[in-house]
Amino acid sequence: MQSALSAYLDSALLPQHVRKQLRQANQVASSTEIDFYLDQLAIRLTLRWQDENPLLLGCNGSGTVLVGMLLRRLAFVMQYVDLIDFDAPSDATGLPRPVVLLAGCFDGQQRMNELAATLATAGVDEFACVAMVSHGKELIDAAVPESVFVKESGVLLGCGFDVDGYGANLPDLYHIP
Repeated sequence: MQSALSAYLDSALLPQHVRKQLRQANQVASSTEIDFYLDQLAIRLTLRWQDENPLLLGCNGSGTVLVGMLLRRLAFVMQYVDLIDFDAPSDATGLPRPVVLLAGCFDGQQRMNELAATLATAGVDEFACVAMVSHGKELIDAAVPESVFVKESGVLLGCGFDVDGYGANLPDLYHIP
């Protein structure tokens, strides 16, 4: 059986410069492993947050697919707001509940620190970050132990991660060194 990546590489529609990069890709997680991880993460998040009615912030970008896959597994009352639409002073002020950032990819401690400070100013006293992928940088792990599934430096491919817009729809997760 041909893998999804192999079939993708065989397509005549794939630009040559992208094909060259994708040929270097190494699988780091199968779709089955990703589903198992997301199921386990959803259980941990549900156990931790089910009685809190948290505000979940989702990051746009390459992690959107993974965040979407996780959200459908969460079986508790919560409010979801996309980070790009989030206005901390108006959306978080007076909320006596925690804020959980769901990031497909964690790639910056500084941005998380800025967001935590903004939320604290708005009156939020509990802030957590759950990331599924870390680009080898320090991770905030305030809510869920082992919240990072893949720790890789370099380019990721599949599950929403792409190379020049190609490969985001691949079901497995790959790393391109």
